[in-house]
Amino acid sequence: MIKIPKTITSLLMIGVITIIGFLLFGVYVVQDKYEPINNQTEWDKNNMRDINSDDKLLIDSKQTAKSNLPYFISEFQKKSNTDFFTKIKLTENGKTEHIWIEILSLDNDKSIGLLSNVPKYFKNLKYLDTVTFDINKSEDLMITRNDSIVFGGFLKTELEKK
Repeated sequence: MIKIPKTITSLLMIGVITIIGFLLFGVYVVQDKYEPINNQTEWDKNNMRDINSDDKLLIDSKQTAKSNLPYFISEFQKKSNTDFFTKIKLTENGKTEHIWIEILSLDNDKSIGLLSNVPKYFKNLKYLDTVTFDINKSEDLMITRNDSIVFGGFLKTELEKK
């Protein structure tokens, strides 16, 4: 029997859970308009939305995320059987995308997570890359359990009302 290190097993499970979760509830990536670089799948293309950074829905989503951040952090620290995501603004070579990150650890501006979208415009960042981010700059928050959203997804909720 081959023994797989716990770290690899954990990362594989996170990947599987992320894929299943996003297949069920969709991905809303906010991005400014540039020419696409990456070869995205049809699923990626169909589940991403172009929204300007100054869109009122995005601004409202950021405010809602900010006001709910203490609760979100408190829930993350409980280490319950849930998955935690945040949408963060990332920039590469002057191009910006607002991308979901699955949170692995929280430590203010040294928080760590896995990129949960296929970036549309970035050359150096790829799906499931480990990234460091500032949780205090969250633009949206989401907690999922058994592939269902149990908290957050504020922008998704607003977009579905349109």
